Amino acid sequence: MISILLRSRLFPSLCPAVYFSSRAPETTSDKIFGDRKRCEDLSSLQDEYFVLSQIDVLITQNKVQHAEPLFNRYRRGGHQFKPDVYNQIIEGWLKQDNELKAHLLYHSMITDDVSPNHNTYAILLSHHANSGNMSEIDSLINEMKLQILYVYKDYFEHIQGLFVSSKKLEKSPREIWQEIKENHYANGTLEPHILPWPRKVGFLVGSCLIDIILSTLKLPKDAAAYKTDDESVGEFAFKHTYIQVKERKHGHVAVQYSLYRMYTRLRNKAAAMSFNMDSSEIPMRVPPQPWTDATNGAFLLTPSSVVRTHYDSFHQQLLLKAADSLSPVLDSLNYLSLYPWRVNNRILDMAIDIFNQGGDKSLDIPTDELFDKPLPKYIKDIDEETRKKIYKERFAIKKENAENFSLKMTLLYNLSMCNHFRDCLFWLPHNMDFRGRVYPIPPHLSHMSSDLSRSLLQFGVGQPLGRRGLEWLKIHIATLHGAKSKSSLNERLEYTDSIIDDIADSADKPLEGRGWWRTADVPWQTLAASMELMDALRSGDPENFISHTTIHQDGSCNGLQHYAAMGRDVYGAHQVNLVPSEKPANLYAEVAKLVDEKRKVDATSDKNVEIAKILEGKVHRKVVKQTVMTVVYGVTFVGGRLQIEKQLKGTIPDKHLFEASSYLCGLVFESLSEMFERSRKIQDWLASSARKIALAGHPTQWVTPIGLPVVQPYHRKSIKKITSKIQRLQLLNNSDITFPPNPVKQRSAMPPNFVHSLDSTHMMLTALDCQKSGIPFVAVHDSYWAHGRNIDEMNKFCREQFVALHSQPILKDLANFFEENFGGLPYKTTKEGKMVTSFLKELPSQGELDLNCIKDSTYFFS
Repeated sequence: MISILLRSRLFPSLCPAVYFSSRAPETTSDKIFGDRKRCEDLSSLQDEYFVLSQIDVLITQNKVQHAEPLFNRYRRGGHQFKPDVYNQIIEGWLKQDNELKAHLLYHSMITDDVSPNHNTYAILLSHHANSGNMSEIDSLINEMKLQILYVYKDYFEHIQGLFVSSKKLEKSPREIWQEIKENHYANGTLEPHILPWPRKVGFLVGSCLIDIILSTLKLPKDAAAYKTDDESVGEFAFKHTYIQVKERKHGHVAVQYSLYRMYTRLRNKAAAMSFNMDSSEIPMRVPPQPWTDATNGAFLLTPSSVVRTHYDSFHQQLLLKAADSLSPVLDSLNYLSLYPWRVNNRILDMAIDIFNQGGDKSLDIPTDELFDKPLPKYIKDIDEETRKKIYKERFAIKKENAENFSLKMTLLYNLSMCNHFRDCLFWLPHNMDFRGRVYPIPPHLSHMSSDLSRSLLQFGVGQPLGRRGLEWLKIHIATLHGAKSKSSLNERLEYTDSIIDDIADSADKPLEGRGWWRTADVPWQTLAASMELMDALRSGDPENFISHTTIHQDGSCNGLQHYAAMGRDVYGAHQVNLVPSEKPANLYAEVAKLVDEKRKVDATSDKNVEIAKILEGKVHRKVVKQTVMTVVYGVTFVGGRLQIEKQLKGTIPDKHLFEASSYLCGLVFESLSEMFERSRKIQDWLASSARKIALAGHPTQWVTPIGLPVVQPYHRKSIKKITSKIQRLQLLNNSDITFPPNPVKQRSAMPPNFVHSLDSTHMMLTALDCQKSGIPFVAVHDSYWAHGRNIDEMNKFCREQFVALHSQPILKDLANFFEENFGGLPYKTTKEGKMVTSFLKELPSQGELDLNCIKDSTYFFS
């Protein structure tokens, strides 16, 4: 696409949108004087000032030919300029179309050992883009790549001890990178800053390119060799059509059927299929470049952003640039990306065999039958009611087929990617969403995925298990299996020892044996951990066995943990394991018990609710678990009802599903409000505050305790109409900051978004503590992973940072922030004179919970 833009001369007109920034000089005199170290006394300093001032004036007056003799005379005197002075003269010569002199000066920079910065490259690239000189552009881009690689080479030498000998870093990766970069390029910045095209420009350019494709690409003249119809020879390969979707027509670029037939025949003749993916969609074979600011980090050459935002969501980007310091946030992201991974080959080989043999539904490997269900056929002379019923059935089956096909293709991508990285170390660069929740950038191979995908990944650098590591591996197996997940740690340890024969059978004969691992909640991870345990036990020295398995410590309904801590809610704290106990509390079972008690009252009292009688014996932990888990993150009644309906399906007649799920969802919401009264009040205060701010014409924003600025990107829908060469387009945008905030969305999203920002802060703080101690650490939101030998130390950091986080007056600080930024603003409504009232006055009161007890709670994270 870039090549087409350059050759079609579309790029030059857009060149002003591309710029490269250099490090700002400390003072104006620094820019004028150049290198002060060569100025031995005041007179030489004055001479330098005089010469450079003259050069600067002549260049400003576009008299480059007069400036050059002064420039050369000064250089012959043994003085050396900073790149910016060279850039001014190079740019002056190019403006006068004297490319030869500009290039001679550019090469003299390198001869004088003055490293060109990206301003130099930007000037030359812009000139070559205007002239269409592709060879010079390629040459300059290669030079830019070499600069980055020189810095990266030194960076890798600094951090490689981390992977070879588990040596702890004395500085953070960010500090190491910045120090090396400044040593190499003290006069400028290495990273390019590219302004994105406005969305409208992107659509117009894209439309022009599509028009070129539609009007130029034709089927080959020898199409007859592919057994196509004679009349198809020479026809256009693609066509622009319209598809009717409800009441609107949508533009569509379709492939000519004859081209599709040609492609199918060629594909079937090919020896093997291959995937072509963008470099940002696959893991890295080298450690990622550390994040140094909001736009520079992760991949070495592919542009990335530290925060995932909507295309036109500029508000968050502006806040990031204005932030006081993002160093703690960036350092935690860099540490999460620093340690390598490897593929578990035994699990991979087994999964590939099952996939190639047609799949296994019980192991979440889709079979062909799952996405090839036949559709019911319409019958002649049927009444309208039957026709509607058949239509609904066909729609449901089509949807199910499409979803299952998508699942199979996703798995194919994952297995193919794992096979590609077999026997290799690879790295997963991370970034975050606008709330601070962290995700790997490559989508197809990461630990934030399904049970099978997680079982395929191991730490790339192993560590000896140690005595505690061996115990934690056994506890981990019992937790993954689920049979003893709510038992004490000692009971889980004893359980694993008691079934060691079943574990050995699963590890040795996973498909032919008794299949104990298949009964687990997460069978693939259970199998992978079982194989690791048996390898350790059979090694003869389990404590010195080099283990690569990740051991997980999961928060107990982590969102409610944060709410209980903010509200100092004693009763709620007991339900989510904030206080010490002999066994973990079972919140989901407790909610199910309370819901069933309410159901019994409805079934036997004067109410005589029929649906309550039908649900006799059907209410248990699994039915309510997902709704309880997600209600704190903003699940609506509709979403909660669908979750419960999915669990009830098959246990009661379908005709009662809607009524039963609606009834139970209401009871779940009611029960949670009773159990977590203080949490509900905090949620209501957050929602009410966000609504006030939105009615005053502002999106809700705050700064997390770790220093990340957050703004909710929910605005009223904007519609922009543009006319391209192909068709008219409507650009819909819900994140346009020029449009008013959406009060409904701002209100409903505030409680879950705020608690998400807190759980991400807690994770980042824990990561920073692990970095100080040199403990390999990764996380899936509120699930923290480490080597078995490091779990006890990681647990200590996790609890200490949670207590430290909530020892701050989080809600009071938030109320003060709202008060300072939005207090007293007028509502932008039809009512005159109404103002945003005080946020502090409505702040919910706190209970009596002592946060320090969390440090002794075994099952806070377990």
